[in-house]
Amino acid sequence: MGASAYKAYKASQPAIDAMWKLLDPKSHAAAADKTFQAITDVKEVGKSMGGWNAMGQFGQEVAGRPAGPSQSYLNPATPAPAEPVAEWVQADEAGYLFYWAPTQQFYDSHYSLYYDPASELYYDGSGAQWTQQEVEEWAAQSGF
Repeated sequence: MGASAYKAYKASQPAIDAMWKLLDPKSHAAAADKTFQAITDVKEVGKSMGGWNAMGQFGQEVAGRPAGPSQSYLNPATPAPAEPVAEWVQADEAGYLFYWAPTQQFYDSHYSLYYDPASELYYDGSGAQWTQQEVEEWAAQSGF
């Protein structure tokens, strides 16, 4: 999300700058350079931490929702950790369901949703939650 937001900002920044200057020249003169530099600085912080995807995946892990198995959260330029990193383990023959031992939760790659057996809820990376019945109804309506 961070990478997409930055790309959208970068594409619209010249128009934002021009509109700000037109609407409030005094404020623009006082703060534009600092504002746009701060956004660039945030971009650099993200890059130094392995990129926006790595930051997002780190946030998911802290929240107990690690990135799905198709998403690697290690920066290829970073040496392998001394301690083994927990990995997703395939939990079905079809190859859709994966198990994450540290939180005892699953990732359903078919629906791109996580599943928590303790609460019996599906959830996505942004915190929305659904019951199994809601997911099944949505899947039937969507043609999954």
